[in-house]
Amino acid sequence: MADYYIDGLNGDDTTGDGSIGTPWKTIGKAIAVPVVAGDKIYVKATATYSEVINEGAIDGTASSPIVLEGYGATVGDNLRATVDGVGGAAGEEVINVGDFWAIRNIVAKNGVDEGIGTGGSCLVENCEVDNAADRGISPGSGGWVVGCYVHDCGGSGIYFFGSGGAFACIIENNNVGIQNNTTTYGYFYCIARGNRFTQLVINSNGQSEPIINCTVDGLTTGTVGIETGAGSKPSQMINCIIVDCVLGVNMAVAGLTARNWAYNNCLWNNTANYSANGRTVAGEVLADPLFFDQAAKDYGPNTGSPCIATGRDFRQNTWLTMTADPIDIGALQGLGGGANFAGAFFSWGMN
Repeated sequence: MADYYIDGLNGDDTTGDGSIGTPWKTIGKAIAVPVVAGDKIYVKATATYSEVINEGAIDGTASSPIVLEGYGATVGDNLRATVDGVGGAAGEEVINVGDFWAIRNIVAKNGVDEGIGTGGSCLVENCEVDNAADRGISPGSGGWVVGCYVHDCGGSGIYFFGSGGAFACIIENNNVGIQNNTTTYGYFYCIARGNRFTQLVINSNGQSEPIINCTVDGLTTGTVGIETGAGSKPSQMINCIIVDCVLGVNMAVAGLTARNWAYNNCLWNNTANYSANGRTVAGEVLADPLFFDQAAKDYGPNTGSPCIATGRDFRQNTWLTMTADPIDIGALQGLGGGANFAGAFFSWGMN
């Protein structure tokens, strides 16, 4: 296992050795070593890296993932390094990796196809994807997307091909916000706004799949807020805010109480709140959520919001452990003007 350092301004692929003192100039140089399970590639945010990373055949392992991580002055400072895929070949993603990778603190922009695509059991954390021609982030089975900002993509912002989950992401101005093809772990504390067709889509095909504490803003663009597919298992929609959509919630199958569990959701200023199959079972709020500053994208509740401390306690999900109480409805907890995502309130696991 080795650590490799990349510096687009001061590095050199010919004379460098990949150490922090004499780094390489391109990410591709490190990939060509080749990297193996347990290796870490640290990319300094000194320049835009105009290259594509197409290494879907290189895998880490569960105990020794391969890490691709951006940084600013020091490793671990969470500053993002930018990789620009403009000029890539048809069908190329900006970043395409195999199984058991962790991709952190990377901006992937101008993908000819997708922004970031991964194999199975990968983590994409604190990344931004901008202007991919198709999907923004496409994790393989068992993947998590955490704390990412995905916007202005031609397909879905995040698209799960297999099991996986999204936590504390902001998804806007894509064709669809977040979508899954099959079983997923769920979407938690995400904000979806201004996506062109549907903000959040979840298809329940193998387990009871939740959308919990998400905030959806359709920006009155004719979109559906949340859509649940006709899968074999029920969907759970708990503590969500859905505003300014033509249709707030589209339940694709009848029999809500048996097939879809909806609790403590706030719906406001939608042309219609539900399709014919939909309703909230209990705890429904049909009032202005009083965002702190909706125009400025601060969806934290303002003083007097009916969403404060009116969320449903969902601690029956044993992998998501409460560390603070009570729960607000919506993605941001606590008053706006500096509200935090759920990371300040919960510890979570990837199992």
